[in-house]
Amino acid sequence: MSVLNDEEIRNYCEKYRMIEPFDDERVQPASYDLSVGDEYRLSHEKRIIKLGKWKKEIKIPPYTICYVLIKEKLNIPADVSAQIFPRHELVKRGLLIYPQPPIDPGFKGKLYVLIHNLTNENRTINKDEHLVSLVFYKLCDKSEKPYAGKYQNKETLEELGLDSKNVDVYSSALKEVSEKIETWREALFSKYIPILLILMTIFLMVLTILFGWGVGN
Repeated sequence: MSVLNDEEIRNYCEKYRMIEPFDDERVQPASYDLSVGDEYRLSHEKRIIKLGKWKKEIKIPPYTICYVLIKEKLNIPADVSAQIFPRHELVKRGLLIYPQPPIDPGFKGKLYVLIHNLTNENRTINKDEHLVSLVFYKLCDKSEKPYAGKYQNKETLEELGLDSKNVDVYSSALKEVSEKIETWREALFSKYIPILLILMTIFLMVLTILFGWGVGN
């Protein structure tokens, strides 16, 4: 098994329409940059939100997981497997891309990624923004049983099982715990900061008295 280089990625895309739409500027030396599509859903909300002409950005609240549909449709040949990797630019902004299983040979359709905002501030990603890198692996031979599962040829978050009936209870609970921790932290600071200020004032007064005493004598 070997990794496809840039020229091999171009050849596979031309021969098998492996990525649609294909943009040559998104081809990297050994990967392809996939971008933000037109649908997303925040983990603690039931509705799927669409991006378009009037809404072109996704605002991810603190400590929240966001499911983001990938723009490109994949058509993976029977002798190729693929793997999604996070881009370093997102990591620097405090956004974690959850690891996903390899994409099987024969898969056709769109994917979504799970993005977790690990910061205590809102983070924004934009429609068509380069989101993740897709690395392709050339197999020694074609797969005997290419992918034919329930997610074949699915192109929307609802088709991929993220409709209003499915709420991520875990991430909702995680967000609630994070908010409580933040509240406790603020309460602790508001309680102890005045005490620290009083102690510092007393300390300065003692230094002033001792310094004055030393000068007078």
